[in-house]
Amino acid sequence: MTAKMSTMSQRNPESIVMKASVRAARLGQIADGLVTAVAVSLPWSTSASSILIVLWLIALVPTLDAASVRRELLSAAGGLPVLLWAFGAIGMLWADVSWSDRIAGLSGFHKLLFVPLLLAQFRRSGQAKWAILGFLASSIVLLVVSWALVLTPVSPGSGAATKASVCRSRTTSCRA
Repeated sequence: MTAKMSTMSQRNPESIVMKASVRAARLGQIADGLVTAVAVSLPWSTSASSILIVLWLIALVPTLDAASVRRELLSAAGGLPVLLWAFGAIGMLWADVSWSDRIAGLSGFHKLLFVPLLLAQFRRSGQAKWAILGFLASSIVLLVVSWALVLTPVSPGSGAATKASVCRSRTTSCRA
């Protein structure tokens, strides 16, 4: 009898809605963490940032509703980047290059389409401060590491992987 009751409770529409809302809340938390990870990785690695952005989109899209995205698109902060992207796309129509070059020229504008999604997420979650603080901390660490590499004398045989020592070793091996 209990097995039959558990089967009936799984088919209950209220439990399905409850599971979907719990799943959406969990995906929202995952999306918040991923967008913070994107902000932290931006100063360091474009590859890691790109991978994290794809994962962020996978986690974010199921949690968004059409009304919140529409509200952001109708605001100045969310609508102007999309309008600028549209102007870029229209501007590509009369370019004197091939279509593949036109589409490649528009690639720099695609980042603007993320602005309304970011606004919708942060308006919903309120976790924007963690992404900003993560980006700030990551940038400060990068600045400190960069200054440490500039101020630390590196001898050619020390094995430090700086661009200058790599170029010098290639030049020396070509002469030999």
